[in-house]
Formats: sequence, C-alpha cells, structure tokens
Amino acid sequence: MLGISLDAPRLALTRFALPKLAELLNAVEVLVHPGRAPYARHWVADTARLVDRDRIGVLLALAEEATWYVPDFLAPVPAAYESSLDDELHAVATAPAGRVQRELALAYRLDPPPQPDPFAQLSGVLGEPRRALPAPVASVLERQGVDGLCRCLARQLEWFWHAALAPLWPSVRAVNDADVREHAFEAAGRGIGSVVELLDPRLSWDGARVVLPRPFDLTFEPSGGVVLVPSAFLPHPAVWHGWSGTAMLGYPALRQGQVWAGSDAPARAARLFGDGWARLLSDLGVARTTSELAARQRLAPSTVSYHLARLHRTGLVRRRRQGRRVLYERTERATETMKALGLADD
Repeated sequence: MLGISLDAPRLALTRFALPKLAELLNAVEVLVHPGRAPYARHWVADTARLVDRDRIGVLLALAEEATWYVPDFLAPVPAAYESSLDDELHAVATAPAGRVQRELALAYRLDPPPQPDPFAQLSGVLGEPRRALPAPVASVLERQGVDGLCRCLARQLEWFWHAALAPLWPSVRAVNDADVREHAFEAAGRGIGSVVELLDPRLSWDGARVVLPRPFDLTFEPSGGVVLVPSAFLPHPAVWHGWSGTAMLGYPALRQGQVWAGSDAPARAARLFGDGWARLLSDLGVARTTSELAARQRLAPSTVSYHLARLHRTGLVRRRRQGRRVLYERTERATETMKALGLADD
C-alpha cells in the first residue's frame, strides 16, 4: 500500500491546485503509453504527428524507460492554486542536484549508486525494476552535469507545452477547475477529509492516512500537507513527493471526457436545439457561471442569461448557488439526449 499521512494538522494544510507541469507530465506519459488512456486517443494521434520527438528526446526517455517511477522533480508542487508556467519551469531548471540524483536513483541503476541507495527500502518487495540510465539522459549528464540536465528538461517541457498542450489547456483547465469547485463545495459541508475518498474509488482514508493500492508498503509523511490535483489525462490516482515537505495527489477529474468530446458536437447539436441553445448545452458538461459562458462563447451576458433562463424552464439546465456565484450545468435529461444522438461523450 502507498500511504500519505493525513492527520488533523496535515489536513488543515491540504488544498487544491492546478499545476501545469504535473498535467503536462501526465500528457507525456499518455503520449508514450497511449493504451493507458484510450479516451485521449485522438489527441495522441494528432500530437504524435505534430511533435518533433528529437526536440523532447530526453524528456521522452524518462517517461518511456522508467517503468515504475518518473522522477518527481519534473512536476514541482505549485505555491499557489495556479502558478505560472515560468515559475514551474524555473523550479525544474533549478532543482537541487542532490534531489535529482536521488530521484534518478529510484528510477534507474546509476553507476556508481548513491549512498545510501534510496531504492533499498523497496528492493525487497519490488525486486529490481530499475533499468540502465537511458542513453539520452546519460549523455546530457556526462556533458553538462545534473544542472545541465535540469535546464535541458526545462527547455523540453516548455517546448512540449507550447506544441502539444497549450492549445488544449483552456478545455483542460475548465474541466479541472470545475472539478475543484465541485469538490470544494462538498468539502465545505462534509470536511475535506471525507471528500478525499470521493476523489477516486481506489482511494481510502481512515482518518489518519490516505491509502492507494500498490505492490509495496510505503508511507509519505508530508509536513506541509497534501495538494489535491485533478487531471484530464490521468487514468488512475498518482502521487508526487515534493521535497519541500508537501505531497501532490493526482486523480482523474470528474467529467474528464468533456475535454475529449468531438469538436463537431456543437454544430450537430445546433441542428437539433438551435444555435444559441446548442452552444451553451455543449459547453455545460461542467458547471459554469454566466460570465464564464459569455466569455467562452463570445456572447453578451444578457444573451447568455436569456438562453439559460429558457433552458432552465425546459429542464435542460439546472442551477445552484455557490457562495455569491450561480453555476449552471446540463441536466441528466439533456446529457442523455445528447449522448443518444452522439453529441456528448460524458
């Protein structure tokens, strides 16, 4: 079992966040292991055609070769709910050399191995799943050292972000942000500890520890609490251990499929519902405010309010108040109708 200590003091520090590089790393792993995320198959196919693998060869080598562990320094824990890409890239480029070496030693057989070997506590359970250090990584280390490797990986992450994820980020962020809003609303009424178990059926919480099934027994003791991270790419929960004393727990976002819905759905929906209703219904697979919808659809807020009122009266949209905001979302009736007509995936 992989456990994360989450007693009362740590629970008080637990929060949600939308880190960009953690999601980018999830995307890299989906790209090199597409069978893990069949829902993203169209993105994988498009990205494989567009991406110059030579531009991200060192990054791909880490994701492709590390069968059981990808070094955590590639996904820095964000200081805020949504840190800037530049801040996260800087954290990768300046990662402490000792930390990088320890994490590489968890993923690969290094020569000579560090002392003490960080894999020693797991080797009795897992055997030796580590492979030799991939040639692209070894080459950079030999020529430029650990600091040069970190700078190289930061450049490759930045290039991959702009080439593969930046165009999709508005949709990814909308789904992940809606997930946070929904779970935060639940946490306000039930307590965040109770909500942890709702993030994914594979997670459990006994009041002191979050547990994720794994073939080994290891418990993290994050003094800085846990950052909960929804993901449009992750097929299952994942843990990143931040060396600042904070752990990140990633999980598949609610309505993950909204990111991967067919781009022609609004056009087909328009033929059934009319253009105004169709555009809003296609965008309401996750809860949104009137102002969000107006900005996304480039419509006047008054126009959006008019259509939402009519959709609400017909039972196709529900609304609920969250603090000072009013959120709108498709009803099950609307979603089932659109799914039956091939207009929605989730």
